[in-house]
Amino acid sequence: MSGHSHWAGIKHKKALQDAKRAQIFTKLGRAITIAARSGGANNDFNPALRLAIEKAKEFNMPKDRIDSLIKKGSGKGEGAELEETRYEALGPFGIMIIISVITDNKNRTVSELRRILEKHGGKMADGGVSWNFKRAGIINLSVSPKQREEAEDIAIENGADDIIEKNSSTIIIHSPLENFNKLKKKLARFSIGETSVGYIPQNPIPIGPEVKEKYENLVEELTEHPDVQEVFDNTRET
Repeated sequence: MSGHSHWAGIKHKKALQDAKRAQIFTKLGRAITIAARSGGANNDFNPALRLAIEKAKEFNMPKDRIDSLIKKGSGKGEGAELEETRYEALGPFGIMIIISVITDNKNRTVSELRRILEKHGGKMADGGVSWNFKRAGIINLSVSPKQREEAEDIAIENGADDIIEKNSSTIIIHSPLENFNKLKKKLARFSIGETSVGYIPQNPIPIGPEVKEKYENLVEELTEHPDVQEVFDNTRET
């Protein structure tokens, strides 16, 4: 009996992994489709598409699937109509949240997001949140202590807005969108980790362990929603 239970556990775990992978591919695919539709199929002239493809490759999405999604977005393939939008929300303890979404049914999505927020002590906000954020490119850079000063100098010289020490071997660089791709090329000699375009809080608020635990439950449920691409907030850990 224990063998049967053990095998059931393995199958269950594999099913969860497969479901997670499928969910990630769905989100990445929607980002590629939207980017191709809004900026064209040539990623040499479409930074958003180039970033979406890079992200898909990080998760080993097959090339033929990427090509199919680009065709779909540029009007050369069939598929449901997708819309890209964002919602503003307030989480527990007044945390400000921006939820980036790609959906084929906005009414369904907003209803489900409202339910998730209310379950965790939050609510949808009718404005009053986005003023506290700026849109920027984000580059995670792995550097040795000897490389750090050089990397920071290059970032500053090429228009970086801010440089944050994440840990002893990683810095996070914030860049205006117009400098983002130029900055990535200038920093290519170093080890570039995750890059993205997101919303940076102008006035982050500190959160303690008790707040963090409750808030992370909300973020986890939001990010697991199939229509949610990313969640941004104005928190910083104490």
